[in-house]
Amino acid sequence: MSLAPPARLRRSSDVGAARRTGHKVVGQHVVIWVRPRHDGDGARMTAVATKNVGNAVQRNRAKRCLREAARLVSWDGDVDVVVQARRGAGEIGTRRLTQELAALATRA
Repeated sequence: MSLAPPARLRRSSDVGAARRTGHKVVGQHVVIWVRPRHDGDGARMTAVATKNVGNAVQRNRAKRCLREAARLVSWDGDVDVVVQARRGAGEIGTRRLTQELAALATRA
């Protein structure tokens, strides 16, 4: 279990590529796309929350919780991960998000 945060996906082209060609796994509060890479840089991650999550405060809270949960999950290999919040993701807390994200990561 790595407690160092994964590197962030910064470019929208990388996020789009991960969403188009990555493996999609849907959970109750989270949707993830995992796309393997072969450059040796380790895992990269971004958190996304659309307007159906709620207003700006709720979206930002959901993204903060997702980033913290992703920091606690072990990502194997060189992958790009896009984590999208679904409705209610900001209210369930980091512990439950971490459990759901870990389960989705093993399925992906």
